Amino acid sequence: MSFFLHEDKVNRKSLRSIDLHDHVAIVYESQRMKVEVLAELCRIGLERNERCLLTTVEGKDLETHLRNAGLDVDSASSRGALVIEDGNTMFLQEGRFDA
Repeated sequence: MSFFLHEDKVNRKSLRSIDLHDHVAIVYESQRMKVEVLAELCRIGLERNERCLLTTVEGKDLETHLRNAGLDVDSASSRGALVIEDGNTMFLQEGRFDA
């Protein structure tokens, strides 16, 4: 499967065609587009009752962006449907890498 995102909008139909176990790579032309795509992917996943795991180095900024996009971050996080992990420390156990 392949599709293109254009700077002026997020193609929701293309994003909805992504299914479980699909692997995608998305190249963002801007920070704004990155956040819009991540928010839409989370929205789709949460609607499908999937668990969304985001690994980021942006910390609370990403949560703010998701809230601004209309996602109920607190509710989704409290029920374990949305997990946001710090990419700098996610795989570190006692200071060692442990995937």
